[in-house]
Amino acid sequence: MIALAPSLPHGPHPETGHCQEALSCQESPSTDWQRRVAHAFSRAAPRYRELARAQAIMADMLLPHLPSSAQQVLDVGCGPGDLTRVLSHRYPQASLTGLDLSAAMLVEARRYTPAPFSERIQWLCGDAQQLPLEAGSQDLVVSNLAIQWCPDLKQTLQEIRRVTKAGGKAVINTLAPGTLQEIQQAWSPSAADGSTGDTGVLAFHLRQTHIEAAYAAGWAQVTVNQQRQRFFYPDLKDVMDSIKGVGAQVPRQGAHLTRRDIATARARYERLRQPEGLPVSYELLTLVLHA
Repeated sequence: MIALAPSLPHGPHPETGHCQEALSCQESPSTDWQRRVAHAFSRAAPRYRELARAQAIMADMLLPHLPSSAQQVLDVGCGPGDLTRVLSHRYPQASLTGLDLSAAMLVEARRYTPAPFSERIQWLCGDAQQLPLEAGSQDLVVSNLAIQWCPDLKQTLQEIRRVTKAGGKAVINTLAPGTLQEIQQAWSPSAADGSTGDTGVLAFHLRQTHIEAAYAAGWAQVTVNQQRQRFFYPDLKDVMDSIKGVGAQVPRQGAHLTRRDIATARARYERLRQPEGLPVSYELLTLVLHA
């Protein structure tokens, strides 16, 4: 998922051990943040494709920026592999790698990848900040709504540049401030009403920050487009399912939502209702990077 910080884990995910036997994996995530992110996405893996409507629509916005041909293609933060499979159709002669920090997501990716496409796709557990690939090995790197989870933006873009061949390209969707502004409004603590809710929304980087980080990471040409995308849901439960249900969980660390917290958030969100439903906004950044 895309935007809310993950909660602390409450035990191992049952799929993880199986996945580490079946897939080529790096060592376990090395930081507490990485472990929390991997755990949150692993818990969401079985229902991710059902709930990730917004992610799928935004992934389609990458397609016009793709090159006409590529032989080695990497999908960073591939999740259950939907975009990776689209790329396998678009580049029928290419070898593809789908990489994700969540082992359980890769179990789902293998499950939904039929032959003969499965023969051309390698699934890797790995961290975008330490890609387990050789330098200059990829013609094209694609990533949809993943790099906002990486604490070090410059290092992430450096790693993507390292594995991209000279003359190659990266096309990346990520998020800017203003994303999930309705969630922030609905769950923000307020001294006036005494609510205790924590929004848990990630701190996103500005468009200009991405431009500067990309040039500092060694990319020769950088274009970053920004646009707002809004999606609508019938009620608060569907709003939260669309976010938490695909891997993001608010970090309470011992605190618990009360009925009053939920009622307050519901009332606040209802004040934002549009004819189409309750809105959820994303400030989408599309990075087009040339090596």
